This record gives sequence, structure tokens and C-alpha cells, in this order.
Amino acid sequence: MAGARAGARGGGYAVFAPDAPGYGKSPPLEPERYLASSIAEIGARLIDALGIGPVILIGFSWGASIGFRVAALNPGRVRALVLLDGGYLAPEDDPSYDPSLDFAGRIEAWRVDLERHDEEDDAPIEVVAAAMAGSNMEPALPLLPRLAASGIPVLLVAATEPAEWNGSAPAASRSSARPCRTCTSFACTPSTASSRRPATTFAAWSSTGWRGPSS
Repeated sequence: MAGARAGARGGGYAVFAPDAPGYGKSPPLEPERYLASSIAEIGARLIDALGIGPVILIGFSWGASIGFRVAALNPGRVRALVLLDGGYLAPEDDPSYDPSLDFAGRIEAWRVDLERHDEEDDAPIEVVAAAMAGSNMEPALPLLPRLAASGIPVLLVAATEPAEWNGSAPAASRSSARPCRTCTSFACTPSTASSRRPATTFAAWSSTGWRGPSS
């Protein structure tokens, strides 16, 4: 990963956000390497490479599901986990989910959905589609028993549906509304006495498309 998007210190903690594979200055991966297990492994290796564990891991949407997997499979690297509107849904929760699709089929479904809505993102459509399909193929929820057994404290913040989804908005708004979800994961670690040590980052991911195949 490359191209840290943000660095900050405050309250005794340091925060970094490097670009995820395929975003910003980080080169893209082969499609099959966007499976959730592969991305989570990259995150765990990054924590080790930076020498910052155990971290407080914060993930938003897709980043939350990846952070969930990192924590469940690497409890020694994570001291606390914050899930922001992600990590608690299964692909089957989306009415448009098609269990008959394989990984390639889900990538294509996401690509078509993203192209249809023509939304801007921080990565090429092919990268976003592969990332979302990889999360579909390997959802985080089956790892819940392992996360619970780890004893890692978890804060889950779930968003409410916008008015465009529940029928309280005008029909014209409902027909054109489609939320854009920017998905980010961070890792925080207490700052050391040395001011020369870089602030700590886990990762930043972006994605769009909540109404297409489940993320």
C-alpha cells in the first residue's frame, strides 16, 4: 500500500490512512486477490510491517467487514474494533443477491451496476467491483464466534436508512436516489515518546453501490 491520505496525532494516538490496493498510488491487484481473506491478510501484514500492533481498528462499510476479519483472525494485532455501518450484514440481506453467481459473475454484476449509475470513485470500476464481489464471497459474519472468543471489545454503529429508501421522500427523489458509500478503515496506536515516529495507519478503502449485489 502507498500514498497515505491522512496523518494525525491527538489524545495520545496516531492515525494513518494509506491507499488500499487499486486506490490512489497503490497499484491494483489481480481480481482474485480482492477476496476478503486476501485483503485482510494484507491489512494484518501492514500492521506487522509498521510495528504498531495491537491497534484500535476502525472500519466503515466495506472497511468494517475487512476490519472484522482482521480482528477475528488476528486477535493479537487488534486491541479494539469499531464497526461503522458495516460488518454486521450477510449478502443474503440484500434482496438482489444472487447465490448462483460465482466470483467472476459477481464481479460482472457489480461492474454493470456501477456503470449503470455512473458514480465517481477513487478507483477504477474494475477494482471496486472486485472488492465488493470479494466481500460477497467471503462475508465477515461467519467469523462472529471467533471474534467473540477473542475478547476484543467491539463498538458497532449502524446507520439508519435515508428517507429515499423508506418511502417518506417524494417519488421523484426515490427514483433517482442512490447512496454513495465511502468505506474506510483506520488503525490507531498510542503515540510513542519519539516525535519522529510516523503516525499509524491501517488502510482506507472506497466503494460505491449498496443497492446492487450486497457489500
